Amino acid sequence: MESPFARKPSPGSLERGGHGVEFYAYDAQIIEKVARFVGPALEGGDDVAVVIATEKHRGQLDATLSARGIDVPGAAREQRYVALDAATTLSKFIVDGRPNAERFVQVIGGAIAKAQAGGKFPHVRAYGEMVALLWLAGRPDAAIALEKMWNDLGRSHSFTLLCGYPVAAFEPSQGAQVAEVGTTHTQVGPLQAPFPRALPA
Repeated sequence: MESPFARKPSPGSLERGGHGVEFYAYDAQIIEKVARFVGPALEGGDDVAVVIATEKHRGQLDATLSARGIDVPGAAREQRYVALDAATTLSKFIVDGRPNAERFVQVIGGAIAKAQAGGKFPHVRAYGEMVALLWLAGRPDAAIALEKMWNDLGRSHSFTLLCGYPVAAFEPSQGAQVAEVGTTHTQVGPLQAPFPRALPA
């Protein structure tokens, strides 16, 4: 069977308005991808960056961006950079272990609209790890449901979205679900080696 990860181009060149996903083995891999993705928004132009990630990854991303000469605190003051905690944000729209569509629109749709600052920034570059937290918590179906909610939100809000999953989260028995994750995205990055567990092709 053809790998579901070979069908779509990598988010290295994520198209505007697209929904990309990266599967990473090391933090450095995803941090590099996110820095290249959100960096242009922090440097000017019409985009604003919204990062919904763990505290650890937010710190690593800030350090990487700063090392490249980007004034991260300045971008935050100018409202070009909005950093939110993934677990805290996720908790605001989870009901009985699953994302609630109405609350998702209120919380995430509201965050996207607020980041646009009343039209000052017409487009958002968003990176999210909430789906990864759901998968790591043993709720892959909820993660897939959340991916689909992001797609629905994209019909009414202007954003380009990148998601990240650690390959360590995947079990061999989850091959069909991992493939379904691929179908919810317009662009899919390769599974990064080394693989802690073998996934079916």
